[in-house]
Amino acid sequence: MDAATNYDAVSLHSDGPHSYFNRSCVSVNTSRDSKSTGEIITRFEFDIACVSKKLTNLNFLSMHVEIKESDFEAFVSDMDPDLVTKTLEYALLSGFLDSEVKLLEAYISDLQIEIVKVMESLFSRKHFGESLTGMLDMLCDSEESLEQSLEQVLEIKAQSANFEKNLLRLSGGEDYTESLNNIDQVELNDKMKINMQIAEHQRHVLRMLDKYLEGEIDLEKRVSELTQIESTLTMRLRLLEQEVVYVEEEAEMTLEKFYETDHTSELLMETSKALVNKIQTESMEDRCILLSESNADLKKELNLVKGKVKMLETYLHQMKETKKATIRNINHCSKFILDLVMQMTLERERLQEQIFSLKQENKIFINHLKKTDEDPAVKDSYGDKASSNDDFTTERTQALSSNSEVAYLLLAVLLSLSNGIGFNAEKSCNVTARDIDARQLKTKDILLSLFILIIPLFGVLLYQLQRLHFIIFPIWISDLFIFRRIDMADQQKLTRIGLAGLAVMGQNLALNIAEKGFPISVYNRSTSKVDETVERAEKEGNLPVFGFHDPESFVNSIQKPRVIIMLVKAGAPVDQTIKTLSQYMEKGDCIIDGGNEWYENTERREKAMAELGLLYLGMGVSGGEEGARNGPSMMPGGSIEAYKYIEDIVLKVAAQVPDSGPCVTYIGEGGSGNFVKMVHNGIEYGDMQLISEAYDVLRSVGKLSNEELHEVFSEWNKGELQSFLIEITADIFGIKDDKGDGYLVDKVLDKTGMKGTGKWTVQQAADLSIAAPTIAASLDSRFLSGLKDERVEAAKVFKSGGFDDILADQQVDKEKLINDVRQALYAAKICSYAQGMNLIRAKSNEKGWNLKLGELARIWKGGCIIRAIFLDRIKQAYDRNPELANLLVDPEFAKEMVERQSAWRRVVCLAINSGISTPGMSSSLAYFDTYRRERLPANLVQAQRDYFGAHTYERTDVPGSFHTEWFKLAKQANTSSL
Repeated sequence: MDAATNYDAVSLHSDGPHSYFNRSCVSVNTSRDSKSTGEIITRFEFDIACVSKKLTNLNFLSMHVEIKESDFEAFVSDMDPDLVTKTLEYALLSGFLDSEVKLLEAYISDLQIEIVKVMESLFSRKHFGESLTGMLDMLCDSEESLEQSLEQVLEIKAQSANFEKNLLRLSGGEDYTESLNNIDQVELNDKMKINMQIAEHQRHVLRMLDKYLEGEIDLEKRVSELTQIESTLTMRLRLLEQEVVYVEEEAEMTLEKFYETDHTSELLMETSKALVNKIQTESMEDRCILLSESNADLKKELNLVKGKVKMLETYLHQMKETKKATIRNINHCSKFILDLVMQMTLERERLQEQIFSLKQENKIFINHLKKTDEDPAVKDSYGDKASSNDDFTTERTQALSSNSEVAYLLLAVLLSLSNGIGFNAEKSCNVTARDIDARQLKTKDILLSLFILIIPLFGVLLYQLQRLHFIIFPIWISDLFIFRRIDMADQQKLTRIGLAGLAVMGQNLALNIAEKGFPISVYNRSTSKVDETVERAEKEGNLPVFGFHDPESFVNSIQKPRVIIMLVKAGAPVDQTIKTLSQYMEKGDCIIDGGNEWYENTERREKAMAELGLLYLGMGVSGGEEGARNGPSMMPGGSIEAYKYIEDIVLKVAAQVPDSGPCVTYIGEGGSGNFVKMVHNGIEYGDMQLISEAYDVLRSVGKLSNEELHEVFSEWNKGELQSFLIEITADIFGIKDDKGDGYLVDKVLDKTGMKGTGKWTVQQAADLSIAAPTIAASLDSRFLSGLKDERVEAAKVFKSGGFDDILADQQVDKEKLINDVRQALYAAKICSYAQGMNLIRAKSNEKGWNLKLGELARIWKGGCIIRAIFLDRIKQAYDRNPELANLLVDPEFAKEMVERQSAWRRVVCLAINSGISTPGMSSSLAYFDTYRRERLPANLVQAQRDYFGAHTYERTDVPGSFHTEWFKLAKQANTSSL
């Protein structure tokens, strides 16, 4: 029975009897012509795999027969009583091996014939193209495998023949014959029957194995079909994922439209409520009475205006007649004066001639006097001359009187004109020498008279016209002045600026602007917010804040050019608010978005507003509720003309930092203001994450209480970590719970919210290929914090496996730990700021904004959330080198990073060993280590990319791009090693 058992073991390692090969051959010959070439090749692969497995089993059987042969020889030499049994067992195994070898040989021959036929068929199908080459290669490989298998079959066949020869040799010996004669014939027959039963049983087992093999082959086929189905389902799944993405996008668009519709419906509801209230409060009769009264008043005013118009027309006609008469009088006077001037000129010439003749006569008279003294006869002649001189003196006196009369006449004309009295030339000619103080006229008197004549002539004309104007003005222009005074009064009531959107930030910013002396109009979709803001303004010092419940009156209440700041939720609400306000605005007016808006939306809106003739500005406002009220950091970007409209306001409203000035500056064109504010918020994400990790290490590993944490952070706020976030963190640790025992911070749910600016920052960093691991880690931490329920269940699962929140309690020196965490926090914060600054510079270069990083650091020194003392040093670093590649390589910061990196590593290692996640500090340290190393393992990654995707690579020793056939080289190397 041992032989039978061994034979069963060998049979169980065999894949089946010859019935399988007969079936397979028939299947190949009858069905392959109806299948596609790909299916035939797949079938060949299955058949070759079966042949290989059969060969393996035959080798095992051959080895077993060889063992039996050795045993048989030993039995023959020892004349063992079981010789006949062993002989039959050996003969049976040897015969079975020989039959199986023959069947396998025939099957391999059939497969070779089929391969040749398929190859001939493929050669006749040239339309296959590139796929034909692949199929032929696979068939050639199959043919080579069959040839190798056939060689192994021939070797087993030769070995089987040797087994047969040895059986005949051993069974034909004298010892064997004698043993047969000595054995009882009955016993021999019984053993023969038993052996025949065993053989039949083994045949049954082999048939069962044959069925099992058929099932296995069917299973392999099924697996192949399932693989194809799986690939098909995978493709369908990808298509479904794409459809899901499209559906999500459509859902977002639908949601935005829903928000717009909701906003519009609210506006309509408010408008309808206002109309209903008006209808309820005012009856139609009251309206008719008011209209009738108004009409009566208007009629009265119209009658008055008509009467005034008639009076003005009458008086205007009179003034025209007076003006004509005055012009005629002036013309007469001018003509008369010209005649007088001519007369005076002639008189002057005549006087000059007389004076000249008198001088000659005086000389002669003097000579006569001298001669008189000498000769008495001359004295007589002198008496005659004296009488003639008396005549001359009389004539001269008459001339002087005539000239005096002319001068007087001139004065009379001027006086009559200056007094507005009509001049009568005939009456004026009766002037005599007695009417004036007779004087001797000289040349200067005449010139003075001419000067007096010419200058007052123009004065008279102006005086007469002015007199006419003063007479008309009180009657004709009085109403105009009344209306002008009304317009000036209304103009004085107009506010300097407007603000729409009165949530927390909007209210506080409006009060801040009003407190700085700028009257402001406010408007909100919900009227209760308007009333609330106005009440706050009254309580906080009667600030000039004026509320309006409808957009039209709100816009009209602002002086031109109008400037309106919006502080509403980003996205569709901004577009809706712009649409509501812009319909009442005029060209040259300005809209400013002060929310956290996506910068591309700002650029889109700026272009749309420009088409309407309006200016647009995107202004980031940082500082939260407290900053908006007392002085925020402001980052306006967009139209420079729009910034000029509000420059005087924002310079006073922004936070004021000593030795640095107001925390506001014009950022640049387009959406630069919103982009800078977005990155500011990304840095804020990283900063807050790092502080929370420092808190976790100190509390979980250092076991610091809230009182100790309050003292530690308060102390830190006095040194290099001095900042707004450190300050408020210290305050938080000191606030006790007003609804129970303990501190409030311990009752706050560990689930962080967000509004999207951090996600935008990480997306932009990825788009611009800028490493920002600290900011990305902070965003991932917020995502994970939102999985509160999942984390609770996960903690239960791992605690059941022996994992607590803290893996191991470690004994630490508190003072040393606090110092190490302080240094690690400082170094990691520098990395966070460096990443943000690099992102801003990359976008500035892409858009051509020409942003000044040092100036950005300056305006972040006050008012904003990330304000910190080391921002002044960051400004100095960029002032020293505006092209600074990275903040880490600034000499001062580089020195500090080196000094703190040891403590930094100790904190990260301590946290990892304790099972505390510090993604911000760890990623910052990885960023620092990666940036400072000259060579990275990126060469391997690029080699892998070139291996599977032919993406090429660059070399360190030769310039240019290269590609290597890695697969072929690796195959050759493996072949040569074999």
